[in-house]
Amino acid sequence: MGAKQMTKPTGYQVAYVVALAALWIASNFIPVTPFSGAVKITDVGKSTLDYLTEISKLAVSLNTALFAACGAMAVKGSDWSERWRTQDGYCIVLALVCGASSYYGTYLAYTAMTEMVYAGAIDPFSTRLSWAMRIQYYGVLAGVFLVGLVFCRMLAARKPFEKSEQPLVPAEAAADCKPENSSAPAFGDRDSGGYPPPVACST
Repeated sequence: MGAKQMTKPTGYQVAYVVALAALWIASNFIPVTPFSGAVKITDVGKSTLDYLTEISKLAVSLNTALFAACGAMAVKGSDWSERWRTQDGYCIVLALVCGASSYYGTYLAYTAMTEMVYAGAIDPFSTRLSWAMRIQYYGVLAGVFLVGLVFCRMLAARKPFEKSEQPLVPAEAAADCKPENSSAPAFGDRDSGGYPPPVACST
């Protein structure tokens, strides 16, 4: 029974996967418009380098956020959710591996661009650069997907907020406390402004 409960997906996870699948299917129906060429680029090489650099910076920023989310879930996951299991830890580890792979793709992309700059020619469709960009993209995508699965599982079994029942004044000290003015108006009295009477405690 325990094994079945551990592997059973939650409703949030099912909705998460179905929504992602629907978005992927919908993206295949986006029409491809013909290239008009209305905006002319004077320096093609510089524009290509700027574009590739900004894409790599975006991947690095997303990986940083991915690592922060993985660290928070790894440290506080068992405190935030009652359903934290070993498989959640494996998903977090795999998400970290995906993020590291994306970082490696960024390194490959910068290496390929450096070689092209040194050679004096830019080829954005070269095999090495294309694979580097794919590793960046799919690494981030797979990592975010895994973190989303763990988050949906935690969301389904999040722990309720527990209020502290410990009194502000210990019971021993409360027995020695008495109001300084017994004739003071009660707490909540409109004429008194709603303030409680001052209390003096003997030490």
